[in-house]
Parts: sequence; structure tokens; C-alpha cells
Amino acid sequence: MAIIIDDEQNLRTVADLHKRLLDAIVPDARTVLDISGVTTADLSFVQVIEAARRHAAATGGDLCLAGPAPDAVRDVLDLAGFNSPAAQQFWTPGAHSQ
Repeated sequence: MAIIIDDEQNLRTVADLHKRLLDAIVPDARTVLDISGVTTADLSFVQVIEAARRHAAATGGDLCLAGPAPDAVRDVLDLAGFNSPAAQQFWTPGAHSQ
């Protein structure tokens, strides 16, 4: 299943996003997020995505991004310290393969 997430993503929008993600994630299936259209984001957006990723893994599923996170999201990741190799691999898929 693919989910498109765009526009402003912050504390005001995160509850709806959380519900969308929980509804979309099913056991033993891959859910792909296209966040390329996100124009602004805050830490609550990153937290919901990270929680959804853990939830998918716990149910035997997989949550991945369709492409690298846009600059608006990467700015939040940098400020929040999401710079581990595992985090970088999730948030910037394809950027690490040679």
C-alpha cells in the first residue's frame, strides 16, 4: 500500500496522520510513504513516522519511504539528532547504495 503525505506536517496534523498510518499498516505487508510533498514539518511528524515504523516491524510488516525525505523533513532530523546510520538509511533510501 502507498500513502502520499504532503503539505504541512506538524502537531496540528499529526493525529490524522497517525490514524491514516495505523489503518494502512497490516501484518506481513509493506507500506510505502511518499513524503516528497511535505513542505514543512516538526518533530511530532518524525515521531509519528518512527512509531509507525516500529509498529509495522512488530506486526511483521515493513514501512519505508518512496524516496529521500525532502529538505523540510531533513532539517528536523538534523536538529533532533536523527543521524545514526540506521536512521539515515530509512530517511534517505537509495542514497547509500552504490
